[in-house]
Amino acid sequence: MTLFYSKTVNGFFDDAIHQTLPDDVVKMSPSEHQTLLGANAQGAGIEANDQGTPVAIFPDAAQQLITAKTQACARLTALAQRKLHTITDTSDEHEILSVLRKYRIAQAIGAGTATPADITALEAEIQARKLQETRADFCQQLLARGAFLTQVMGIVEGITYRVRTLINQAQTCEEINTHIAEFVQELERANMAQSDRIT
Repeated sequence: MTLFYSKTVNGFFDDAIHQTLPDDVVKMSPSEHQTLLGANAQGAGIEANDQGTPVAIFPDAAQQLITAKTQACARLTALAQRKLHTITDTSDEHEILSVLRKYRIAQAIGAGTATPADITALEAEIQARKLQETRADFCQQLLARGAFLTQVMGIVEGITYRVRTLINQAQTCEEINTHIAEFVQELERANMAQSDRIT
């Protein structure tokens, strides 16, 4: 087994696996290969130098921080969505939007401002459910669920906004990691508080 690197492909080749090799391959030792892979795992890119030999290129501290912030904000959004789905017991965005839409209709009915089309749609759903519900009973259920959902969304979005601001103001990757850990703890406290409210 002999290892090679190709500048044009920017990849490694093993002659025991690859039958055809690019014309510009340079031979390398297994230890050189492992060193490059280790550096890559720590955030370095692998590029060819002027001789076509692969070298590890670590980004500067400022670029690392920018990348860390971008990744942290993406993780923040994913964690917030997951927690929202856990608390509300659904991961169906259409269901969440439907609950919010019907919540607004129930509010409008209570205020006497609902449109005839909204009232007709609500009455059709009541009939389809076949639970012997009155419009008032169904509206009460919609108001309770909608109020719960909007409160949960407000809490999660508020925490997310605050922590995203802290992440964007962070000066080090360590600060970013601390903010993410605190965010996870805050979401868990919010989850427990809402669970207690339900029970």
